[in-house]
Amino acid sequence: MNEKELAAAALRLGELVAARRKSFDATQQDLADLAEVSRRSISALESGKTTTRLDIVLRVLAALGIDVVHAIENR
Repeated sequence: MNEKELAAAALRLGELVAARRKSFDATQQDLADLAEVSRRSISALESGKTTTRLDIVLRVLAALGIDVVHAIENR
């Protein structure tokens, strides 16, 4: 994956996280509290920052009910 593809994937993931959060009518702070991360981390993830740590991404996805490992295993 080159840098352009990485940036596009990060942006798409951020869009999906934001859409899922909004579908629960939750604020970034609500999601941050649930995932036990900072609101700034949620903002960075939703903005498509490629530097967001993997543990934060996994915590946020889990808080949204998304089990990445399960999704990959069942692909």
